[in-house]
Parts: sequence; structure tokens; C-alpha cells
Amino acid sequence: MPTAVTLVRRPEFRLHTWTCHGGDTGWSAPERPVDARLVLVHAGRFRRRSLSGQVDLDPTVGYLGAPGEEELFAHPHGGDVCTSIQLT
Repeated sequence: MPTAVTLVRRPEFRLHTWTCHGGDTGWSAPERPVDARLVLVHAGRFRRRSLSGQVDLDPTVGYLGAPGEEELFAHPHGGDVCTSIQLT
């Protein structure tokens, strides 16, 4: 289960760090965040599946998420740490 820490909360954006402990090789339940977001991976690796397809993410990449976009996550290689900037 991921753990979030809110670093900044403003009317137009929020900044969070997320820590996922991993260990679950299966896909998570579908999520549909309501805000656009930019997610940067700091440590570890994980997989993300959305309408755009499936991608493996690590500290060399990040991703943009659209409002209402369905996404699923898998952590077959252990945990990860990310920063998420959510734009309202």
C-alpha cells in the first residue's frame, strides 16, 4: 500500500512524495485521479498501465497523467519513491 506525504498544498497545485513498498507482482485496482499530474521517479522501479499502454518506470523517466485517466500499477521489482505534482 502506498504512503503519501504532502509537501505543499496550494489552490492550484499540490506536491506529494509517494513511497510504495512493493512486493505485489500483480496489478493494483484501477485508479482515476481527478487532477492532471506530473510524476517523477526517484528510486526503485514499477509498471504503469493506462490507455496509452504499459510502461516500466525508473529514476530515468517520469510520466504525465490526464484528469480522469484510468491507471493501474504493479511493483514486481520491490518498492519505489516518487514525487507527484498535481495540478487542479
